[in-house]
Amino acid sequence: MIGYNYTLNTYENDSVPPRWLGGDLDTHGANPYMNLFEGNYTTKLAHDDTFGSANYNTSFRCYFLNDSGALSAPKLARWAIDIQNHSWYNSVVGCVVGQPGDNGVQYADQNTSNSTLASYRLGFWGPSTYAPYDSNVQNTTYIHGTYDYIGNTTTWNSANPDHTLPNSLYLSSKPSWWGNLSWPPFGPDLNPMIGTIPAQLRYQNGGVPAPTPMPPTGLRIIGSQ
Repeated sequence: MIGYNYTLNTYENDSVPPRWLGGDLDTHGANPYMNLFEGNYTTKLAHDDTFGSANYNTSFRCYFLNDSGALSAPKLARWAIDIQNHSWYNSVVGCVVGQPGDNGVQYADQNTSNSTLASYRLGFWGPSTYAPYDSNVQNTTYIHGTYDYIGNTTTWNSANPDHTLPNSLYLSSKPSWWGNLSWPPFGPDLNPMIGTIPAQLRYQNGGVPAPTPMPPTGLRIIGSQ
């Protein structure tokens, strides 16, 4: 489980502007599989095929900004969900994609240039090719309860009538280290959809969440005679 991380300012090709948006939540290995990515604030999800595919991974209640706060912001490869060829049966559930004001295409196709924003880019051969190669990626990627600002809609998988999203896929309740921040942090069923996580709070001001008040635990006071 890779959870509740805060990442920003990612980019690639520093010496060759315009920069590409890097994938900070990137499997980028020889078939990483059955991993849970939960509650991360990140710029981009990338299951690439550079060293091998990635299968059966789940991204749950993550926020994908599809941008970078780098000093020279990336202009290319702004595809929030980039699942490349041979990466099958991956899931994106309860996530939020992009930011208000995004303009582009919801799903990239062979006519989508590298400079066009896209919420989803499924089945392409690599980062610099324009044609989808592997239709199995599109057919097996499970997108459910995920909102994207370009499509301005929450996408539900038609095969699943259950539109109730759990707070977590591995925690039974709000963790004590979460403090008084809203829980869960991200999801189309929340208002606002994008909250704050402890890692973000630490990065921005060096602080930690205020502790959650705890009920009395049966403390007994013994007085003197």
